[in-house]
Amino acid sequence: MREELLQQQKEYIGTVAWRPSGSVSNDIRAHDMAILKAKSEQLSVMLDQEERKANEMFAKVSKARQRMQQYQIELAIKRETVNKLIENVEHQEEADVKLLKTLTGPTMM
Repeated sequence: MREELLQQQKEYIGTVAWRPSGSVSNDIRAHDMAILKAKSEQLSVMLDQEERKANEMFAKVSKARQRMQQYQIELAIKRETVNKLIENVEHQEEADVKLLKTLTGPTMM
């Protein structure tokens, strides 16, 4: 049994072990408070970094949405221009056909 305990102890060489200080009020507190505080601070820093990244992404998305809306407006304007040009071409073709009919007479068509 003693040999078994000594063998198990070899596995824990170099690890920090908690031992009571003898003061009940001190021992009631978490003995790993320093570790918990360090981890808490580390998590706070990580959270701040991730929040900054998220805010940057939200700003990029907002700018992209604004550009997209502007592009949609420009596209609608250009589409309307193209439709007017097509309409003008069709009217011009009709006018050309009428002019051709009047110049050549009704027998040509």
